[in-house]
Amino acid sequence: MDSLRFMLDNGASTTMFDSTFWQSFKQQNTPHFVQKSGNYDYYYCPTTISLSDYCYSIDTIYVASEKYSQNYFSSLSLKGMIGVELFNKSIVGIDFENQKIFICDHLPENIQDYQKYDMVSLHKQGDPYYHKFRFLTIDGLYDKNGEPVSSNFLIDLGSVTNNIDYPFCDKIDIAKSKSMVNDTASIIYSLLNQCPMIESVYMDTFADTVHVDNFKNGVIGIDFLRNYNVIFDYPHNKLYLKPNGK
Repeated sequence: MDSLRFMLDNGASTTMFDSTFWQSFKQQNTPHFVQKSGNYDYYYCPTTISLSDYCYSIDTIYVASEKYSQNYFSSLSLKGMIGVELFNKSIVGIDFENQKIFICDHLPENIQDYQKYDMVSLHKQGDPYYHKFRFLTIDGLYDKNGEPVSSNFLIDLGSVTNNIDYPFCDKIDIAKSKSMVNDTASIIYSLLNQCPMIESVYMDTFADTVHVDNFKNGVIGIDFLRNYNVIFDYPHNKLYLKPNGK
């Protein structure tokens, strides 16, 4: 098969194909329809995904509806997206400045040049995919009563913006927290400075249904990550960041 353009999205629970691409793909495979779910059809279709010299196996594929494909994939000339299962099986590095991605089973030799952060895997009742995602744990924050507050932010390459849960922002004493700043806490201050409109408008609308329930305290997206060379080490629950020249 010729090279195809897919989006890499660790905020997607599984691999998803564009509806048009799926028509040609299924002619060469033997998929078994499982169920329809909103904008997607769900198939059992064991296959191997080849990314340059790296290969990994998947059992299930989501196929986007024609309307979703046209609005999302076709406009970007994509054949689909590769989801979080890749990250759970390997180490993924992204150089946004030079538009390069590397996928391997070990950390690079220059890993000492990166700042290391802890990530956590969380569980949610009734959601079989939730534990696959990783959340950056940010400590060193304090509420308005002076009590320490820990937060968890979803790391999501599929999110263009950084989204912060409004009720969470409202309870944090930023001045107190800044006086106790540490490496991980400094990330949230960057987020707060970057997206005051999202904090007050987007979160007011969606916090109760999206972020509080699904994404804990918010989402760290491309707006933040593109300023760094990023290495995702999901098997060991680590995130590595090194500022780039952007």
